[in-house]
Amino acid sequence: MTDLTSAGEVPGRSNASPTVYFGGMLGIAACATGLAIFLAGCFGMYAAFSMALIPLIMSATGMVFTVVGGIFRKGGVEHTGILAGVFVNLFGLVGGFLELAVAQNWAIFPKAAG
Repeated sequence: MTDLTSAGEVPGRSNASPTVYFGGMLGIAACATGLAIFLAGCFGMYAAFSMALIPLIMSATGMVFTVVGGIFRKGGVEHTGILAGVFVNLFGLVGGFLELAVAQNWAIFPKAAG
């Protein structure tokens, strides 16, 4: 007869750190906030770009939480959660820097001489 109590891996359970999940959640929130700021700027509210530091700070914090959670987790970590957290935080960082460039009137692309 088989032992039904030792089923092995339980479906739906992950070995990832809660710190990694928190970093990923910050990245997703930063992407959503950056998208809202961008859409508000597209609709003519250019003052919305002055809030570009919000997704930038959220993404930088999320990136730190994701990497630190992946490094200090005991017993191994599922790497897909870390990769997803880094990916969305990178999107938030790039979007935040582009919105900050619009808010500060930085030249993103150099103009041709002539």
